[in-house]
Amino acid sequence: MADEQSICTCTVTNGDATVTSSAQTWLTTIDVNDVFKKNTDSSPTYHVASITNDNSLELTSAYAGSTETVECVFHRSFTANLHLARPMAGDEGIAEILTNEVIDILDDSVLSTDTSVTWANGAYIAVDEIRARDADGLKLYDDSGAAGINIADAGEVTLTHGLTVTGTLDLDGNAITAAGALTVTPGAGTNLNVTLSTTGDFAVNTDDLYVDTSSGNVGIGTTGPQAKLHISASVAGEAELLRLENLSTNASESEAITFYGNTSLQQRAKISVIRTAGGSGGIMRFYTQRGVGSLTEKVRIDE
Repeated sequence: MADEQSICTCTVTNGDATVTSSAQTWLTTIDVNDVFKKNTDSSPTYHVASITNDNSLELTSAYAGSTETVECVFHRSFTANLHLARPMAGDEGIAEILTNEVIDILDDSVLSTDTSVTWANGAYIAVDEIRARDADGLKLYDDSGAAGINIADAGEVTLTHGLTVTGTLDLDGNAITAAGALTVTPGAGTNLNVTLSTTGDFAVNTDDLYVDTSSGNVGIGTTGPQAKLHISASVAGEAELLRLENLSTNASESEAITFYGNTSLQQRAKISVIRTAGGSGGIMRFYTQRGVGSLTEKVRIDE
């Protein structure tokens, strides 16, 4: 059955299979090591009715100088070694598997790196791992080749577009890094919640901002805050550790610190700085409450 001009080969290396094209049956049964060839330059379609005994089905193209699609349609569920080989050097080939049935591909099957392999309705590959021997690693891309997942040779995973996680994202390591600014945007009207254990604190650049989860104290410049807000610095001269700023330039605007007590949020005292006429200068006033009632001014320091 050999033919030097044949362009497509279907080989069953164990058992038998029925192989036909869409127009003509060339061979009813293929036995062990028999080879079926079609002597034409058109793109063939093979129809495989059955393969038994964990057989091997191989589709190759040896037709030079053309772009060719080799289609194989399976009409029954089966388990087999599947070998899809590339065309001759310089040719372009596509091996397409069309089936509504289940194909269990054994772990020694070969999907050539130079051949596009597609399944019309998905595929089940009965192996526990997939490896890529190319130096660029394993790539899972969409049809355009512009978006997908790349698992580099060293194990680094790259996504060309966003990642959507419907469940819980668990990190085995302890760092998230980004080439540029890192932005976390919750959905509209929702919170950004950071939940820490009582034995783990929240730190920004060591002590720029520190939250002690065991006490609820917040520290700025310290990793051991001793109060609800603890500001610490070591600066020579008159150090400004706390600033209250009102950007209004109107007269009678003020900045104030107000002290409250009990659950009714009743005002106890207040320290206020009030701008004088023209929006410049300032008066510092000290207010306290006597008994029950409004705050009254007790001390004033004029400008």
